[in-house]
Amino acid sequence: MVIGIALLNALANGSITLFHLVIANVGIVGIVSVLEAAPFSGREESRLVNYDRLDLLSPDAATELLADLRQRTHLPVERFEIGDVDLLRDSARITVYYGCPTSRGSRRSPLMRFQDTLESIRLHFSSRHISLGMDSKRKEP
Repeated sequence: MVIGIALLNALANGSITLFHLVIANVGIVGIVSVLEAAPFSGREESRLVNYDRLDLLSPDAATELLADLRQRTHLPVERFEIGDVDLLRDSARITVYYGCPTSRGSRRSPLMRFQDTLESIRLHFSSRHISLGMDSKRKEP
């Protein structure tokens, strides 16, 4: 959005008054803000999980795996993708996807949403990797 507004302002020629340019900028920012805050603009976050229960990785046990991921991660997991499976260490890498609770139609102030965004960025980079397996259970190759 910032790049688009900068381009619009840079390409403005002498026939466009400052008033019209400000109106256009406010209109663009307003429309984007409304679309960002709308309930239908739900966001999804993901976490990479080391998972130790290989018995739940079969397609028949998908609902049980989803319930177990929700219970063990304490996240509202909506879907998952099974990545690498390591049979030597009895573990699998699973990417879990969950809805971001602060973006779904919340009536929080913009400052609170900004603080939530900063906190989610901090958590994203500090705890990107969650391990559910027990380290003592690992088998060395």
